[in-house]
Amino acid sequence: MKKPASSLVYRTFVSLIMLFTLTSLWGQAPLDKDVLIVSCRTGTLLIDGIEIGKIEAEDVTRQKLSYGEHYLQVRVENEKINMTLVVDSSLKSIVKVGCGNAEQSSSKAIRVLNKRVNLTGLIVNEAEENLIAFDKGDEIVINFSILNKKGTGSVLLKNYETGTELYKKESVNSITDGRIKIPMKGVYQLSMSTDALFGKDAEIFLDRIPGPTSSVDFNTTPKKVYDTISTEVLNTQVRAYSVNSGRSNKTLLTINLPKNTSYWVYWIGVGQESMEKMRNFASTVSKASSLISLNPLVMFGLKLIPSLPMMNATATLDYRFVDNINSQLFLNDRSYRQYAFRSATNVTTDYALIKEYASDLILAFNNNSSLNGHDVEVKVVAFSVRSKIAVE
Repeated sequence: MKKPASSLVYRTFVSLIMLFTLTSLWGQAPLDKDVLIVSCRTGTLLIDGIEIGKIEAEDVTRQKLSYGEHYLQVRVENEKINMTLVVDSSLKSIVKVGCGNAEQSSSKAIRVLNKRVNLTGLIVNEAEENLIAFDKGDEIVINFSILNKKGTGSVLLKNYETGTELYKKESVNSITDGRIKIPMKGVYQLSMSTDALFGKDAEIFLDRIPGPTSSVDFNTTPKKVYDTISTEVLNTQVRAYSVNSGRSNKTLLTINLPKNTSYWVYWIGVGQESMEKMRNFASTVSKASSLISLNPLVMFGLKLIPSLPMMNATATLDYRFVDNINSQLFLNDRSYRQYAFRSATNVTTDYALIKEYASDLILAFNNNSSLNGHDVEVKVVAFSVRSKIAVE
C-alpha cells in the first residue's frame, strides 16, 4: 500500500533540516576550550562561584571552560584573589592566578621593578636590597610572591637616609596590591628576605603611580654623589736651629690625620720671605674669588687652583715623614726608615698632595746650616671624600 504523498514530503523536509543542522555544527568552531590554571598561592579554587577544589602553589589544574567570560577566585585563608577571564580563540592555554604579574594597578601606573630573585636562607642571611627614588605624593603598589610551594618571605620599604619604615610585611607567602604613600621626595630602600633555612625563589613587581605634583618622567634611578670635607690639621711655625747653636738642629712635628682621611695636602715654607709669599697669595686668591674657603691648601686640594706658592731659591732644610719609632732613631742619629711618599733636601718651599693615609705620622726636618737658624711654617689640611645616594 502506498504512503500518502504529504507524509513523504514531511519526512523529507525533516531529514533536510537535520542534515543542515549537523552540517552547520560540524563547520562551527568549538564552543569550549581546555585551560591550564596555575595558582601562585595555595588555596581553594572557585570558577564562576563553584568550588573546584584545593590547589597547591605552582600546581596545574586542567579545566574545560566554555567561550565567554568567567570569574576565577583563589581563597587563601582570609584573603580572596579574584580574576576575570575571557575564553576565546586568542586565549593562551596557561592562565596564572595570584602571581602579581597581572596588568598594572592603574592606567597611570609605571612599573619600576620587575624582578625574580633567589632569597638566601638563614645560613647566608643576606637580604636582597634595591634602591629606588620616589617623589612626594607617589603611590607605590607592591605585588610579591614566593614561587616555591612552601616558604615565606618578608618585604620592607624604608627611607634610605632616615631609616624610617613605610611598609613591612613579615613571613608572608605573597602580597597582592600592597599600597604605600610616599611622604617626601628621596631615595628608598626595598629589602626582601626569607626566614627559611635554605633559599627561596621570589618574584616582585613594583609600580609607581605619580602623585598630583609629580611628573611621569620622574627618574627613579638614584645616583651616587660625592661630598668632600676638608679639615685643617696643622698650621704652625717652629724654629729650625743651626748645627752650632747649642741646641738640636732636628725638629719633629706630629701630624694627626683624621681616621676617615682620603687624601691630604701640606705646605712647608722656610724663612719670612716664603711665609710672606703665602700670605700675599692667599690675599690675592680671596679678592679674585667668591669661593667659600679662602684657605689656599683647601682650594688646591679641591682642584680649584692649580698650584701653591713656591720660592725659586735654596735653603739648608731637609725633611721627611716617619713614624714614632723611627723619629726617635732620627733624633739620635741612628739608622731609620721613612715613608716613601715624599721627602726633599735644601728646600725653601715645598708642597704636595698625598693619597696615602698614615695613622702614625711625624714630620722630621733638620737644618744643615752651621750658623743660620730658620723659622719654618707648616700647614696641613686633610680631605675626606664621602659618597651618598641621592635623587637624580
